[in-house]
Amino acid sequence: MQSSWDFVNQLEGKILYTLSQRKQFRIVSVLEDRIVFIPIAGSGTPRWSWRKDIEYLVTLRIRKGELTPSQVVVEFPKEYNSSYMAAIVDEIVRNR
Repeated sequence: MQSSWDFVNQLEGKILYTLSQRKQFRIVSVLEDRIVFIPIAGSGTPRWSWRKDIEYLVTLRIRKGELTPSQVVVEFPKEYNSSYMAAIVDEIVRNR
């Protein structure tokens, strides 16, 4: 059985969309400890989310059946990438 991170590795180079506003972002690299992405309409500044956080959210999404950006904020109140994290987790869970 593949781990969640194996699925994340397959996302490298792909364009995903945030769940509510449908904003595009590109997965530019997947490292051992994080996923790096760039919003298409932004300034081009790379952003990232930690592997441990994504894996935790995948487990939460599987348990609850959905995961919204506001739920990500509840779990990680200081996180600025909640919309992107929710979209990444949704993509992982839907394609497992």
